[in-house]
Amino acid sequence: MPWWVYLLLTGILLIGFASYNEYKKQKGIETPPLKELALRGWKKWFGEWN
Repeated sequence: MPWWVYLLLTGILLIGFASYNEYKKQKGIETPPLKELALRGWKKWFGEWN
C-alpha cells in the first residue's frame, strides 16, 4: 500500500475523532475519561486484584 494511503486514513481517523468530540460537547453528553474506561476494562477482564 502506498505511504500516502496511511496518511489519508490517519487524517480521516483524526477528523472523525475531533468531530465526535465536538458533537458530544455540543449535545452536553458526559462520558468518563479514557483512563477510567481503560481501568474498568482491565478490572472486568482480570477481576479484582487482592
